Amino acid sequence: SISANDIIMSAICEMNGSADIFAFDRSIRGVKDGVGKSAAGNFFIEVPFEKEKGQCPFEIRKILTSESGSYFDTNEVPLMPFLNGRVGRITSLASVTHQATFPGTEVVCQFPS
Repeated sequence: SISANDIIMSAICEMNGSADIFAFDRSIRGVKDGVGKSAAGNFFIEVPFEKEKGQCPFEIRKILTSESGSYFDTNEVPLMPFLNGRVGRITSLASVTHQATFPGTEVVCQFPS
């Protein structure tokens, strides 16, 4: 089943007209060999994926639950979008918003421009 996060990520992919592909960071704890679920440290990989696939929340869920932890196979990631600056980034700003909140306020949503 899909989550609200899958729906939001797919909406961002659909709305953005300037990116050819998108990428998000994914924790590799418990996904990659040798990295346990409780491993300490920053164990993240960048997961680039096709914009068209990202427009469907079911495809987002499929990417997130894949055994490999990635969308493209080795040596399949297209280079030109990275060289041309046409990569959309989907990221969690939870740690930033925690520092940016002020007494008496609550961050509901943050969308970086």
